[in-house]
Amino acid sequence: MLARVEISKTTQHHHKGGVFRAEVNVDIIQNTVLRAESVMEDLYLAINDARNKIQKQIQTYKTKLEV
Repeated sequence: MLARVEISKTTQHHHKGGVFRAEVNVDIIQNTVLRAESVMEDLYLAINDARNKIQKQIQTYKTKLEV
């Protein structure tokens, strides 16, 4: 399993609204990729939101494998 995390500003001139972007890509065996993205005003909120989204996707994927 390989995870890639990207954190960036959406633009240098944008000061209101979704300024920070966090993206997580998790490559899983069998050519499966899980992806989560979040754009928010606060960097840490964007990171936490993307983490929560990817955790939910991983849990769903694991549940499907168990069935």
